[in-house]
Amino acid sequence: MVIMLGDIIYEQKGKISGYRILDVEGSTIETSITGTGIINGIEVSDIVTYWSKPSSYQSSIQNNEKYLMQKVKVLF
Repeated sequence: MVIMLGDIIYEQKGKISGYRILDVEGSTIETSITGTGIINGIEVSDIVTYWSKPSSYQSSIQNNEKYLMQKVKVLF
């Protein structure tokens, strides 16, 4: 498989599953998202959690963690 610049390799649809304020004075907010997607033709379920903190005008510092699980079909 050859992947070219500009090719879509990951497409996801999901919902925000939670917000949490981590630091009131620094305005640090944690957001969790759950969804499903396709990575190079493979269906996956994913959970994403990230936090963001304003750093200056119209910018923010962000950190994230992402967990992916491949969907498996079992036939009996």
